[in-house]
Amino acid sequence: MRAETDRAFHAALYRGLGNLLLGEVLEAFWDAFHKVRTDLVDVPQDPRVTCRQHREILEAVRSGDALRAERAIREHFGNIRTRLGSPAPRDTSNSSFDR
Repeated sequence: MRAETDRAFHAALYRGLGNLLLGEVLEAFWDAFHKVRTDLVDVPQDPRVTCRQHREILEAVRSGDALRAERAIREHFGNIRTRLGSPAPRDTSNSSFDR
């Protein structure tokens, strides 16, 4: 799944809450995350898993099951949590320290 598609899903989901401030904070998060994502460890995510997680979130929200929605969102954000907690290894092959 492309990052733009994932971001659009989350924007639509939070827009439904009618909380303008939350939407702005989440947009700022996505902007910052996409600027630093290349510096983070790459944790491959199967697009089918992302789609399944999005379906689970949507179904929970539609059914009004807040606990189920929270669990689904926490599971979905596990990939981001992992990436944010683990900086990517630096390429030191051209480092001046090696000379």
